[in-house]
Amino acid sequence: MTRPIVPAALLSLAAATPSLAQLPTYGPLELRGLDPFVVGNPPGLTIDYVRPVINNRGDVAVPVANRIWFNGTLLHTEWAQLQYIQHLSMSGSGVLTWWGSTWTRPLTPWFYTLFRYDTANPPDEVLDTPPEGDVEHVPVINDAGQIAFFATPDGASGAAILRWDPATQQTTTVVPNDPAIYSRMQALWLAQNNAGQLAVVDSRGSAEGGGVKRVEPDGSLTLMSGELSGIREHVDINDAGHVAFRTVLGAPGIYRSDGATITRIVPTDPTEELASLLDTPMVINNQGWIAFSARTQNNVEGIYIADAGAIRRIAAVGDTLMSHAGPARISRLDRYGLDMNDAGDVAFIAELTHVQGQYHLGTGIIVAKAVCRGDWNQVGAVNSSDVSAFLAAWLASIQHGTLEADFDGSGTVDSADISAFLTIWLASLGPGC
Repeated sequence: MTRPIVPAALLSLAAATPSLAQLPTYGPLELRGLDPFVVGNPPGLTIDYVRPVINNRGDVAVPVANRIWFNGTLLHTEWAQLQYIQHLSMSGSGVLTWWGSTWTRPLTPWFYTLFRYDTANPPDEVLDTPPEGDVEHVPVINDAGQIAFFATPDGASGAAILRWDPATQQTTTVVPNDPAIYSRMQALWLAQNNAGQLAVVDSRGSAEGGGVKRVEPDGSLTLMSGELSGIREHVDINDAGHVAFRTVLGAPGIYRSDGATITRIVPTDPTEELASLLDTPMVINNQGWIAFSARTQNNVEGIYIADAGAIRRIAAVGDTLMSHAGPARISRLDRYGLDMNDAGDVAFIAELTHVQGQYHLGTGIIVAKAVCRGDWNQVGAVNSSDVSAFLAAWLASIQHGTLEADFDGSGTVDSADISAFLTIWLASLGPGC
């Protein structure tokens, strides 16, 4: 059952209290791998056009030609040749799933299917998927190991949403095929959280009951986008059931919805600082932060993180980082998206140019690590000693007129900085750091 459309009065187009202090800051960009010279691996590998994934442990994985690159190592698979790897997804414990094809199977030289690979307990396996004739794609895995995916009848319209459960080793239908709701063209993106909720785009117009839907574990549907239209297929969902999505009509931008209130997190317009969004996936984490790619008024592409009322740049074309050949510059951002974990660490792909020689270095696997602002004394742990250290710095700032403890970036040191720090410190005790 679909719940009623959210009244327009509940649609918030801006946050009431913008604050950059709520967002993480970032250290130097880290180059984890480089094509054609992937760090720690033989040369000649080609990074596939699929977004990388990063989990809360900091594991990073990305498809390369015929293989999966995981934390600097090429994973051994039972299949000699993997082809057309699409939509890689990874759990918190490093279990991978993807849709692709292989050239080696008894009596069947080539076929498409879903794969599962447990990096702690290899080898890989082919899942128990729908009957022959269905095309399975866009698999997404949660920390419980449940893999949700689309199944579209081969040559027909519509799409069902199915879920494979590691406990039963069986696949069950979550949302049955309904061509009136899910066209094959819209069955391009699916998101799943650790509560088993899913997010997907209903391809019908808002007047016909379409829009962004949250699929509950029992298969019921909750409308998340209200009366908004022009919704793109990329959506994401966090463990609180909050859904991030993008619109290109009306008031374009990125929105966050909890099912009752819809907030415009990132406004985009030729008159705004961010003139347009790149047509790539965005990610929402359990802090409610949204990472995305955008283009500025000056036509510079970049990667950003946002919360209600605040946007911070993470990386952009022209930024530099260190490579095996010396300083490198980002010359182009990959168009296949990024991923972010709960700490705010972001993994993405970019083309790199050597700063001095101005020659093309290759395609890089890059991680921007968030600085844990709750760890004030930077000892690698968040505890009561950070509160003591911050209060000491705050008192010193008051006494000596410095801005060391200007935590909220207001240009003055006052009681608001203590409140801002304690808010971040408390969040850092959870999944934030």
